Amino acid sequence: MSPAPPLSPSTPDFRRADVVAELRGPDGPLTMAATAGVLGGLCGVELELFGWLGRAAPSRPSPGEVVWASAASLRAAWRASELETLMPVSVGLAPTDGRSSPAPAVAAGLALLAAGAAVDQAVPEAALAWYDVLLEAYRFRLERRSAAADGPLARVLERVATDLEAERSVARRFAKAPGRYA
Repeated sequence: MSPAPPLSPSTPDFRRADVVAELRGPDGPLTMAATAGVLGGLCGVELELFGWLGRAAPSRPSPGEVVWASAASLRAAWRASELETLMPVSVGLAPTDGRSSPAPAVAAGLALLAAGAAVDQAVPEAALAWYDVLLEAYRFRLERRSAAADGPLARVLERVATDLEAERSVARRFAKAPGRYA
């Protein structure tokens, strides 16, 4: 993946290495319990993006950006629902609703969204920053899957990563600094 462009000074940087590390999880194939934690973390971020983009949509400066933010919100919900289908259910695993408590760095980044960070002028930039983090985590998991056991995981991660790549290309058009996300 090529280096991500810098964010504007008013946009919090959600791409910090600790956020990425927390979302991608441990190296190598995952145990069932670790799978629940990693997928729950990814699902949680997608659900937070769903809510944040949905709240931000009505205040966007152009009709096109309103439509983009609304649709991006729904696509984040779709990606979360896809990830939820993979949540392991087994004797000995704690029941889950598809989300897990976020790790500290991820929680701090999500708190910035919940507090309204980047809602005024930098919604596309902040979304792009989260998209970069999620894509890196999805690709990391795809590269470290077990060929024998993780077929369904690979198919879903490929689906959500492909959707996120398309979403990222649309969001780039709305970024405030022309040419920065070309």
